[in-house]
Amino acid sequence: MVYRVNVYIPETLIQEKSSEILKLYDNLNISSITRIKCDPDLMISARVTESYLNEVTNGLEEIGVGISFGIMDVIDLLVTVPAIKKTRHKSFRANSRPLRSLRAEVSSNAGLSLDYIIFTIVASIISGMGLASNSSVAVVASMLVSPLMGPIMGFTIGVLMRDKKLLLKSLLSETIGIILCFASGFLIGLIVTPLAGNDETFGVKFDFPSEEMQQRGQPVSLFWGLLIAIPSGIGVAISQTLNSIASLVGVAISAALLPPIVNSGINFSAFIFAPLVNSTNFQSYKDSLELLKISGFSMLLFIENMALIIIFAMFILICKRVRPIKKEHKLYQSLSGITHLNDTDYDITSEGATIGLLGNEKTKKESTPNIQMKKLDSEETLLQPLISLDDNCDIDDLNLRIRQQNISE
Repeated sequence: MVYRVNVYIPETLIQEKSSEILKLYDNLNISSITRIKCDPDLMISARVTESYLNEVTNGLEEIGVGISFGIMDVIDLLVTVPAIKKTRHKSFRANSRPLRSLRAEVSSNAGLSLDYIIFTIVASIISGMGLASNSSVAVVASMLVSPLMGPIMGFTIGVLMRDKKLLLKSLLSETIGIILCFASGFLIGLIVTPLAGNDETFGVKFDFPSEEMQQRGQPVSLFWGLLIAIPSGIGVAISQTLNSIASLVGVAISAALLPPIVNSGINFSAFIFAPLVNSTNFQSYKDSLELLKISGFSMLLFIENMALIIIFAMFILICKRVRPIKKEHKLYQSLSGITHLNDTDYDITSEGATIGLLGNEKTKKESTPNIQMKKLDSEETLLQPLISLDDNCDIDDLNLRIRQQNISE
């Protein structure tokens, strides 16, 4: 994939900072660079391949772009012609995704919302019915619907990036998710416990606890859970850094976070109510104690899976150089073309990652007149203007002209 990185430099820092930015691009062998003069400010635009993107954005932040001055926009280019041929093989430690992009996606999946609550309840019902009817297909299906992995990764990223807001948000979402799963299992237990036994009920035989329940409620399940949770933690971390949906689905199935919680709720409910509503099949204290044992080990299995996923995901993310993100400097220097408003908030890019917001103040980028587009040669000297615009234009117009200029070359 190819991205366009646009850097906007204030008028007072053009001479000083433009040379640093061009030096960074030169060190990374990035040659597709365009310089656009937006009087009185300057925009330097470059096409960057995925393998270089993280180094570029980190290098620009080290220079101070978006932190102490100007703005940096990263835009995903669906198609760009001519194609950039220069690329390189990514090492294991290389993380092609910008850290801000990684954090934004993880944060969106870690928050508490109505969708999160509905998906959790729906997945719990599917899992509970699958456990009660001894249907492994239904149990696997519930893992695909379950959103519990989102807050776990949010917590992991929050710790590594020292982001208290993300960490607390993830803890709240995961806690509520666990409560909903257990409560759903408890209610399902109230429904299926009276039907438990060896008799045929509605054409379905309820051997309670079913084989699916017992598999998750034995001490040996903790050992097998250990062997599964470790590679799951590794897999989910790599999938997040690569933004790979297919591998995330596979990890969601292998991790099996939700079914043990639901299983714990079902058996705890049966432990309480089975002697009252189904005394025929649960007469002895030993039978009730077995239900409590399954409930306890199922919850321990979930806790073990969650802890190991966090630990090993954190280890992989550290190897991938995930670290705290720089915060905007208090003495941030804005562009000359930015006007502070009270009732308008307008972002100059529709997609990608934009940094450099001025604290809590809302900003609007005014249309910039008298724009002159100039291209730098290898020695960073300016040629004659290639395009001169007298009318107002926006960033989409500029990107279109940049692509047309690259094609003509």
